[in-house]
Formats: sequence, C-alpha cells, structure tokens
Amino acid sequence: MSIAGQVSTITPCNIIYGITHTFPKALFLCKNFKNRIMQEQTFQLLLNGVPYIVKATPFEFNGDKRFTISYNGSDDFVFTYDRTVGHYVAIGDDSDTVPADLEVAIAERLYALV
Repeated sequence: MSIAGQVSTITPCNIIYGITHTFPKALFLCKNFKNRIMQEQTFQLLLNGVPYIVKATPFEFNGDKRFTISYNGSDDFVFTYDRTVGHYVAIGDDSDTVPADLEVAIAERLYALV
C-alpha cells in the first residue's frame, strides 16, 4: 500500500514514515523536523545599519501556516503567505507600520523556515 493511500496530505514526514520501519533513525529526524518548524524562532537582521531582533511564532489558521511576528519588542504582527505576490506579507490594521525593507527581509526568512 502506498503512503498516499494512508494519509490525506503528503509532507516530508509522511514520506519518511514509509521508511521508518527499515530506518528507525528517520522517525527521530522527522519528529525533530516537525518540532523545529512549529517552534518559536528568534533571529537577527541588520538592515541599513539598523539591528532588528525578530521573534516569529508559527500557528495554523484555516489550514494555512501564519506567523505572529514582533521585532525589537514591538507589538505583534501577523504574516501570512500571499499567493498573488508569492511571498509572506504582513496583514492587519497596523501592518503598514512595518518598514518595507524589514517586511521583505522577514518574509524571506519565513519562506526559508517553511
């Protein structure tokens, strides 16, 4: 029986699931992979000489992965993947207060995380 017949969504972990009986270490790697993606991430950016410490916390909303983002102790902003532009964007009432270059840099980092 194929893996596709056993699960509703094909993910890297579902593909690994099919080989875990032969390679038990694959299951361990799969669990670490899932945990790394779903945990809060903190990273630093330096844009135009301005340092930013960015905290990104993933969450699911209507089947889509979104991130709660704060930088340098700011209020939280929500970033979601916008299929029309092909990258993550800040959404919400105050999203226009995020500097444009910072939004692009955060979007690139989020895309690399997913």
